[in-house]
Parts: sequence; C-alpha cells; structure tokens
Amino acid sequence: MVESAGFPIDALAQPVASIGEHGALSPCNDAMRRLMALFGGAAGPCRSLQGLGLDGDASERLAAGEPVDASAGGAHFELQRVATGNGSWLLAEDVTHRERLAASQLAASRARSLAASAASIVHDLTNLLGAGLGLAAVLRPSQRDAADQLVLDELTRGTQQAAALLRALASHLQQAVPHAVVEPGAFVDDAVAIVGKAAIRHGVGVSMHREPELPRVRVVASEAAQVVREALLFLIEGKPVAVHVGVGPTHAAIAGSRSRRCLRVRLEGSACHAGCVAEAEHIATLAPGLSALLGRSEPPAARLVAGLLALRRAGGDLRIEFPDGRLRLDLLWPAARGTKAADMLPAAE
Repeated sequence: MVESAGFPIDALAQPVASIGEHGALSPCNDAMRRLMALFGGAAGPCRSLQGLGLDGDASERLAAGEPVDASAGGAHFELQRVATGNGSWLLAEDVTHRERLAASQLAASRARSLAASAASIVHDLTNLLGAGLGLAAVLRPSQRDAADQLVLDELTRGTQQAAALLRALASHLQQAVPHAVVEPGAFVDDAVAIVGKAAIRHGVGVSMHREPELPRVRVVASEAAQVVREALLFLIEGKPVAVHVGVGPTHAAIAGSRSRRCLRVRLEGSACHAGCVAEAEHIATLAPGLSALLGRSEPPAARLVAGLLALRRAGGDLRIEFPDGRLRLDLLWPAARGTKAADMLPAAE
C-alpha cells in the first residue's frame, strides 16, 4: 500500500497512480487498476502514460500539470499530473456525466437553431402558396374552357393542401419544450462543473455557496444550466481574480410583474478587466432589441445576451451591478407555483 503523509491512497475513490521513470504507471488503488485495464483494452492494462492514447498536444499539457480529457470504453475522464514532495502522481476523474450533459445541451442548442430556420422557411413557403392562391383567383374570370378550369382547380386544391401541411408543421415547431419543476442543484452544479476546466485554464478560482433551502423552479433543466454556464464563462473570460457563485431565495419584480419569490444565482467576479466590465455596462443599459444585438455581438458579450434571452423565455431576468469594483450578475427565475416553505427540498448535494 502506497501512503502519502500517512493517508492510505488505496482508500480513495478517485483513481491514483504514481508516475515512475519514462512515464511508467504504478496503480495505487483499485479505482486506478480498473481505469488502466479500461485504457488497455484487450491488450491488457496500460502500464505507462503512453498507453493512455493521448496526442502530442495533450501529452504536453499533461506534463505541464494541466487537466486533459481522455476517453476509453465509452467513458470520459479528466487526467492530471500532480508533482509533490514525494513523487509525481496521475489523478483521474470520471466526467462522463458532465461530457454527456454538455453534448446534450449543444444538441439542444443546434435543434433550436434548426427549428428557427425551419420556421422561417415555413413562413416563406406559406407566403408563396398564398401568392399561388391569389394568382388562381385572378385567372379564374379569364378561363376559356373546361381544361383551364381543371388546371385552376388543381392549382387551388394542391396549394390549399400544401398550406394545410405547412400550418401543421408550423404548429409542431412552435410547441414549447416541456418544462419540469426541478431543484436548482439539478442544473447549477452541472454548469459549475462544466466550466471548471475553463476556469483552470484562465487561472480563476471558483467558489460556491448554496442556501440550505431553495425554491424549486419550472424550467428546461438543460437550458437553465446553459444560462448559468454562459454567464460564468462571460465572467471567467473577463479574467477576474476569483469568481463566487451564490445560490439562494430572494424577492424581485421580474417580467414586468410585482415582486415575487425567486431563485437567485448570483455570480460575482472580482477585478474583471475593463473590456469585460464595459460590455456588461452596455448590456445592462439595454431593454428591447436584445435579439438584434445578439446577431452583432461577439463573444464573450454574445454569451451574456444569449443567457438573458433564455432567462426571459423562462419568465426570469438578469440584473447586472458593479458593487465596490466587482462585476455582479444576478440570474433570476420565478419560483414554481405552489412552492412553499414546507415543500422546498434541499438542493442535491
């Protein structure tokens, strides 16, 4: 059994291996033995860093101590090399759930884009079909014989059938994605985990505090996670010293209504660079016209605008403040109807 500072490494759930000469790996616990067997496949457990199947760039980043992604057996892992006073170690974390969530959110975003494009096409085709019906009506007084009447009848009938199909398609495209009443932990934790690597790359520390009792909200969980993720990335790309995430209940007037109970996800970045603050100040002054702005914005500003649009679709809002030189983003969702103190469950750990 390998020990570090008196702590038995083989008791850890996280896979750990010591790194020897020429990248040789010595598993320190059963979790790493299983992982090495997974990477080795039919050829047997991998015995060195070279057996992890990393490309040149990933190998260099791993050697520099940066976290890198690796896949084996349909699972995704984050690997990191850590040097301590008593050796060099390889740590692994199973991030399959996180990667699948990110993939599903990307797929949902693409599906929404495709649906918007399809709706635009449906609208244009409907206009063309309307012109066809108008043309048939104009020509009907000028028909000369039964053959002309037959042509116009077929044109009218076919156009009406096509218009009915388009109306059915438009109705299908406009159907809302089903919402569900969820605990905030169902999407906040996932969003924070997904942006963790971006925070490490930018050298930004991320901390989080969550109140013990939170109102549940009616949202599409993947969209809500995307809102938190985009706002976090906006802050992180502003290169603050640190970012703090606070999750708790509050009362706020949102969506033009009176003050009501809300879930607030507060993101605060300390000492963001001037460009990030200027973009936030500009967005904070906007009311309507956000859709047009989104088309002209470049990242990271587009991230924040996209998040605000998604929030408003869910009946929520975004508040931007600048207390004591910090940049604060308050993401607000209305509490689900029927949410009372007695049925507010603790967020998932």
